[in-house]
Parts: sequence; structure tokens; C-alpha cells
Amino acid sequence: MAVLTTAALDHRPAPRRLLHDRWTTVDGLRVFSRVSEAASAGDVPPIVHIHGFGISGRYMLPTATRLAADYPVHVPDLPGHGKSESPARLLGIAGLADALAGYLDAVDVSRAVLLGNSLGCLVAAEFAHRYPLPNGNLFQGFVAKSADKIFESTNRAAM
Repeated sequence: MAVLTTAALDHRPAPRRLLHDRWTTVDGLRVFSRVSEAASAGDVPPIVHIHGFGISGRYMLPTATRLAADYPVHVPDLPGHGKSESPARLLGIAGLADALAGYLDAVDVSRAVLLGNSLGCLVAAEFAHRYPLPNGNLFQGFVAKSADKIFESTNRAAM
């Protein structure tokens, strides 16, 4: 019978940090994000997590962390939210979609899977409407009301 002591736990390697803090300037504002650029098989676009109203990308971290091991992930705090700077005037849905487009341009992401929560779903839909790809495809992805429910249904489907 093996006994696990706290001394044994102290020698464990530190968990690998998958998401890294990044600051990007978008339209003169400093935008904070958490990014993983994990290598993925094939030509997989990054998954961009879009948070809801009055919160930050931090709310999306449980889902982003699970995906970051296998996919490139971006979790920006939209302007006026979280650690990002606030614009001179409050941004509506269209303004937030434009800010998202500016962020993606600044970090050199030409196509992405958009994953939104609450207001983030509206921002993703507006983004798709305002910024279609040249071939007519808007984006491939999904929007979610609750990040926990995604993995709950994914885990059931895998069984």
C-alpha cells in the first residue's frame, strides 16, 4: 500500500500553462486577451471566445482551457470589459463586432470559429453579418449559452 504525502506532491511538475496573457492595440485602445497557439492537426482556425455583457473573457476560461490543449484559442476582453481599456463612448453590438474584427486583424487571424456567451452570441452574429469571407461562408462554429453545457453534452455523446 502506497501512502501519498504532501512531500511527494511538492515534487510534481507544475501544470503547463496553456493560455498566455497578451495586450493588443485596437483602434488606439489596449485590449487584453488570453491566447493559446497550440499546434493542431490540419488547417484548423482558432476558436475565439466572446464573453457576455458586464463580464470579461475570464468567464470563458473553463471552456478555453479545455480546448487550448488541442486548438488555437483567443479569449479577448472586449473594449470596456475586463482588463481592456474603455472607449470614449459605450459600444453597442455593431461597435463590439467592429472591435472584434479589429482585434482579429491585429493578431493576424483571417478566419475563426466564434464561441459566444449571452451578449457574445449577438456580437458573433453581427460579426458574421458585417464581415463575411470572400467565398460567402460566414464562419463555421457554434454559439453557446453556457460553456459548461457544451462539455456536458460532448461527454455524453462520447460515451
